[in-house]
Amino acid sequence: MRHLLLCTLLLAGCDSSPSTTQPASEAKTAKTTGKVQKASPSGQSAAETTTGGGPQLPGYKGIYSNDPKLTPGRVASWTPSQHRIKRNEIYARYGRAFKSADLQKHFGTQSWYQVRNGYTDALLTANDKANAALIKSFEGDSPKRDGQYGQLMFMSDHELVISDDSSMYGHEGEERYYVGRGPNRVITWHGAAKLDLRNASVKDPELWSWKNGSWTRSAIPLPNG
Repeated sequence: MRHLLLCTLLLAGCDSSPSTTQPASEAKTAKTTGKVQKASPSGQSAAETTTGGGPQLPGYKGIYSNDPKLTPGRVASWTPSQHRIKRNEIYARYGRAFKSADLQKHFGTQSWYQVRNGYTDALLTANDKANAALIKSFEGDSPKRDGQYGQLMFMSDHELVISDDSSMYGHEGEERYYVGRGPNRVITWHGAAKLDLRNASVKDPELWSWKNGSWTRSAIPLPNG
């Protein structure tokens, strides 16, 4: 009898219904996990998106995959034909459709490329837009220059002299070959007569950029993709 009474009292103080309260540690874990696994509107995970912009195409591993900001020196190391391809690669990595046959052919051979329905330039990051504008500044026809322009004395269509602004003829300066890149950029070098940065005979290539009546000067690195 005593044992029966004791069991009755113990049962009266217990809540036999199942608990619906989740431990705080488990609740926090579940919330965090849900955030990481949440997919973007296009169905891609956060790992497949670029910083500050829309999702790039799965499988893209090109030069823009980590949203870099290009420098003029790096762009100057590319050939004119590369400028067009690399500028349009900025858009292709988000799935833009192209009308030009050469771009369709080039990107059509890339395993990562596919046209995305509903593509918009709003997918581009701030660096994407800056990179496209920078590359564009290297494209197009270069003006014919003759005579002194700041530090550069243009002697012919492929030779110039780096001289002091006050030098009338640039006799004390350094003779170099040059090519124009777009309306306001010039690449100079000495050694081999033809510009080929893969050729060890091409020495000290430099980029000169004309703005507000003066040149800025910077070294050009070796081609790096």
